[in-house]
Amino acid sequence: MVATSFSLAGNLAGNFATAQLDQYNSLGLGVCDRFETCSNPEHQVDNHGYDDFVLFKFYVSGVLTAVDPASIVINPYGTYDRDVTYYIGNSTTNLSTIGLAGLSSAGFGSRNDDDSTVSGNSRSVSLGGGNGNELLFGARLSGNHADDHLDYFKIESLTISTVATPEPATFGLAGIALLGLGLIRNRRKS
Repeated sequence: MVATSFSLAGNLAGNFATAQLDQYNSLGLGVCDRFETCSNPEHQVDNHGYDDFVLFKFYVSGVLTAVDPASIVINPYGTYDRDVTYYIGNSTTNLSTIGLAGLSSAGFGSRNDDDSTVSGNSRSVSLGGGNGNELLFGARLSGNHADDHLDYFKIESLTISTVATPEPATFGLAGIALLGLGLIRNRRKS
């Protein structure tokens, strides 16, 4: 897995811009966009000013591979709102060349919002299934009944399951079984 970070202007216009991703104070992944001082709480994934995102690309044996991102644990490290927005997709597009409107044509699925409450506790966000080779995860975007609270958190962990794909031998066995069923059917007709 490879993680990179991006930010998007608060008015949600324009293309994603690269941002600084780091493990701040050894407590989890956070993002600093180009307008932040990287002090607390701005070194967290947030939607204050610019909206911060972490892009996870999933590799199995060095190959970009679809997985099932199951859940992610976030922690506000303070008392903040913990609402999130995420997209799962099969993409190889450089996000710096697109904005929100380009995510769909780049292979990402629909926008997912998961709202919570203001708290100082960590929370596990179920990513609701869906396979993809990338997960774009960030603080809650405006719209879709978002509240007025600012969201701040660090990403502590991500749980994924690999997507089982049949081996070529499995396809061969299935073909032999279908052939056998066809022969039995032909015998019954004669």
